[in-house]
Amino acid sequence: MDEIMDTYGDYLLGDTTALRLDGHLLVALPPRPAVAAPVGEEHKLKTFMQIPAWSNAVQPRLPPRQAPTVPVSDVVSTTSRPQLCAPYDNDIDDNLRTTEKEPDERPSPDYLKTVHRDRISPSTRANLVGWMYKFTQEYDLAAGTLHRAVSYIDRFLSVRTLASYTDHHVHVVLRLLGATAVFIAAKYESTSTTKKLKATEVARYGGFTDGKELITRVEFLMIEALEYRLGGPTAETFVDHFTRYRQGEKDPEVKRLAHDIADKSLRNYGCLGYLPSLVAAASIFLARCVLYPTDQPHSTAWSTELEELTGYRRQHINSCAYGMLNLL
Repeated sequence: MDEIMDTYGDYLLGDTTALRLDGHLLVALPPRPAVAAPVGEEHKLKTFMQIPAWSNAVQPRLPPRQAPTVPVSDVVSTTSRPQLCAPYDNDIDDNLRTTEKEPDERPSPDYLKTVHRDRISPSTRANLVGWMYKFTQEYDLAAGTLHRAVSYIDRFLSVRTLASYTDHHVHVVLRLLGATAVFIAAKYESTSTTKKLKATEVARYGGFTDGKELITRVEFLMIEALEYRLGGPTAETFVDHFTRYRQGEKDPEVKRLAHDIADKSLRNYGCLGYLPSLVAAASIFLARCVLYPTDQPHSTAWSTELEELTGYRRQHINSCAYGMLNLL
């Protein structure tokens, strides 16, 4: 504890605990966790178990938030959706769609206003996502890392406030959270991550001199704030899910471009108001509009088969797709 105190400064502020960096308060935390850690063997997160006892404390949860209202298609039932491959495909589809709608897997679609009172702007968030993208590219991290990491950031900031909202403080804390989220997501996506990326490299890339200790502590704080739910489906998941059995001449290009569009959509704060499956469907639609240019591209880009496969009619994806156009 003496070493920790020397590194991060005083931790006790009244009845709260504080995390400091270079003498600056990052976040104040109460002495007891709001959510008890799972104790079963299946819940153990071996990568993150060596955490000092003081970091068990997390900030109180904000008042319960409403699940975002998002358009969900009633095109077809699961039983009538085309059977494209294995008989368990419908079970996979049902599980993905059920999980993506669970409130604990979703960020608040307006958390910058309701939680942070517009003291973090959408452009600041977009810049952070861009920085996280460069991080994943620099270390050639597994596909899906970026989407998962951005989801962690949005969910974390939906239930946590910052200790200060000065420009410098916001910049430092968001970069720390972004670097940590990428590290957690990369390890979730691939067990080989730790062979190419260590906590010390994460700290160095983020510009933090405190190294491994700081990243390890913030890892635990973030995982606890996420209530140990790290594996929900993202738009990346659904692009793969919707395109994996299509074998047309241009389908590999459609998949590649749809992934690229879905990646770009992460910078658009407005996309938080849509389910990941709808963002994926809109990404595929826009990719097909680009690759199948005709006088009436919409009729070519969104077929009955795609409606049945994704569960979305074109009118369901129009709003999301138009909001993503300026990112192309």
